This record gives sequence, structure tokens and C-alpha cells, in this order.
Amino acid sequence: MADTFISCDIGRLQDYTAISVVQVKFYKAKVVAGALPEWSFDPRDVIPVFEVPLLERFQAPYRQTLTRLQEIFDFPQLFLNEREIIIDATGIGDAVLEMAYEMDMDVTPIVITGGDQARYGDERFYVPRKELVDALVVAFQSRRIRVSPDLDDRLTAQLETEMNNLQIKRSPTTARETYEAISDLKHDDMAMSLAMGIWRAMQDHHREIAYQETSDFYSQDTDDLATWGLE
Repeated sequence: MADTFISCDIGRLQDYTAISVVQVKFYKAKVVAGALPEWSFDPRDVIPVFEVPLLERFQAPYRQTLTRLQEIFDFPQLFLNEREIIIDATGIGDAVLEMAYEMDMDVTPIVITGGDQARYGDERFYVPRKELVDALVVAFQSRRIRVSPDLDDRLTAQLETEMNNLQIKRSPTTARETYEAISDLKHDDMAMSLAMGIWRAMQDHHREIAYQETSDFYSQDTDDLATWGLE
């Protein structure tokens, strides 16, 4: 079971590519105000936190992007972690997948769909866009995402902007709801990269961890937990 997810939303040659790293850590559900959360390995007594130590956004050829993913996978500080590389295999992602296999990379493909239900087939996940964004939004709203304060402020600002630009659209014929950018001119690469990592982390740990009650976990008076999510 992986605890570190390196996910990549691959842009076309003239678009941006985004990479995010999500590390899952479990803490005791009850936190005393003013104290750090305590480690616990009892699944009946823990709540997951998604730490984001790295965000990257750039324009580069596909092979260079894959090389960067492998470099992150091989980071010395991640050697003790079970790691997984996630690649957006929607559209042009398929060609990049073939390139990754030629480079002997072990990757998990996700195809983003407009459907209603996630499924696994043909050695890849097919996941509705709304389900991915729901996972991200709920994790932020429940303050379970901890973005490293050491990250470039421009990256965290871009992520916040992208999330603010996402809105729910309802089909007039099917009443199906999807998340879309406000306009085609708005980017969502960082948001979708992080969404894939969060979604995969939830799936890999086999519980509906995004929807647990968090009132006993988070305290407004806990100074040590001040840097949670994007304010």
C-alpha cells in the first residue's frame, strides 16, 4: 500500500504540466489544543492527513516530464516510503504512457471521464472529473490537506486560483453535475494533479476517509496546526 503519491497532469506542448506529491499520514483523531497530533497505528483511532511537500508547474517536452517524475520518485527522502506515480492518461496522456513504459517506469494511469462512476479496466482507472474534484474540495474543506509553507508562494497562489475558478455545471438534459473551469482560458492543471493524488490516496487506503467527522481533530486554538490548507 503506497503512502506517497506523485501525480502529474500532463499538458500539451504549449500548455502547462503540473506535478504534485501527496504523502498520507495518520494521526489520533483527538488532538488536545496547543499540542501536536500524536501518532497512532490503530485504524479505529486515526484520521488521515494529506501532506503536500512538493508542487511543480512547468512547460517541457514529454520525455523531460517523465524524467522529472522519475527523479522525484528517486528522491533520497522518499526511499523509506511506498511510492506511486500517477499519470493523467486522458487524450494525449496515452502517448506519454507508451513513452513511460519504454523508459521502464511503473505508473498508474488515470483517465478522466464525464461519467458517474469510477472503474478499473485495461490496467487503468477511469474516474469522473467530478469525483476527483470532490475528493480535493472535501479534503480542503475538512482541513486535511497540509501544504508545505516552504513551497513557492506563486505555486500555492496558482492552486488557490484554479480551485476558485472551478464551478459546478449541470447538464440541462441529464441533470448530471460536473466541475469545469469558468472559461477555457482558465487553467486547472495544478488542481487536477493534486486531485488525482488525493483521490488515489483515498482509494489505496480503502476507506471513505474524506467524509469522517473532523471536529475533534482540528482546533482553531492549536497554533501548531495553523498551516492547514489554503486560507
